[in-house]
Amino acid sequence: MKKNYILLAFTILTSSLFAQAPELMSYQAIVRDASDQLIQNGNIGIQISVLQNSETGTAVYTETHNATTNDNGLVTLNIGAGTTTDNFSSIDWSTGTYYVKSETDPSGGTNYTISGTSQLLSVPYALYAKESGNSGSNGSNSTGNVVTASTKTGKMVVTYTGTNAYGFSQFNGESSSWNSTSLSGTVIGAVVSDESIVIYTTTNAYAFSQFDGGSSSWNSTSLSGTVIGSISSKKMCVVYTNSNAYGFSKFNSGSGSWNSTSISGSPIGSANSNDNIVVYTNSNAYGFSQFNGGSSSWNSTSLSGTVSNAIGTSSTIVLTTSSNAYGFSQFDGGSSSWNSTSISGNPEGIAGQ
Repeated sequence: MKKNYILLAFTILTSSLFAQAPELMSYQAIVRDASDQLIQNGNIGIQISVLQNSETGTAVYTETHNATTNDNGLVTLNIGAGTTTDNFSSIDWSTGTYYVKSETDPSGGTNYTISGTSQLLSVPYALYAKESGNSGSNGSNSTGNVVTASTKTGKMVVTYTGTNAYGFSQFNGESSSWNSTSLSGTVIGAVVSDESIVIYTTTNAYAFSQFDGGSSSWNSTSLSGTVIGSISSKKMCVVYTNSNAYGFSKFNSGSGSWNSTSISGSPIGSANSNDNIVVYTNSNAYGFSQFNGGSSSWNSTSLSGTVSNAIGTSSTIVLTTSSNAYGFSQFDGGSSSWNSTSISGNPEGIAGQ
């Protein structure tokens, strides 16, 4: 019997943070049948499972949805809002690695013949941070909770409410300080790299970072469009909307900055490596990188074919479509570039290390 399969390109973001509000992750995927044809404007059945530790790991949460794809074969749903007997809020995001497995019935039922599994390359920090939050009189957001996030290296911690964010850092083992900023818009979530923490709302993004000279500061930027998602690498954080992508990086010279680019097409997802971040739509891909600790920039390329998947290694990111493969990398000389090749046959997978 021929095995039916699909490659799903997706993006996940935390859409609600706090214990008293529903905890959801927005999920988007391009759905194609086993013949590599888009399922356009179709009623489909989807089963979503959150797996722990491996692509074949134990399912810690499972739910089902009935959904409809759009003209581009894109389906959008909220993980945590499907039909289930499990408890989404009971997932302990602080332990192990997690994968999202989707199984699809293109006829709208529960005969799931199409499947795909992808790793969550970064913890849904707003959900993970919720576990460190505490409610009380010290501060509150719209639901009465304080939420905390820390850098992956543990050098800095940010506590934020619905109206303010408070960053704490220690300098060279000799001093420490708090640095606060007010927040505009409705808080959506947080994204964290080794060297910075970004809190983003419906209208703005706020980056907290510590500099080599022994100081720390907040750096903000306004956002245009509807926030779609966020992602981080070791050195950078990116927040993207349906019309723009915003990258923040900290520089060795003792400063940090936001760098933005407009995006064309419908946002599909993102991928990261240690040094780079890529945001991609159904027609273009945008790479963000930082050079030699002193500057950062966006570099874009147009895509041919239907996007199938993306993967990041330690230093490069590769994205495939139904007809081409695109590689993005950063060079020691202080530049980055896209390099593409045409492919023959239907894409069946992507691997890297």
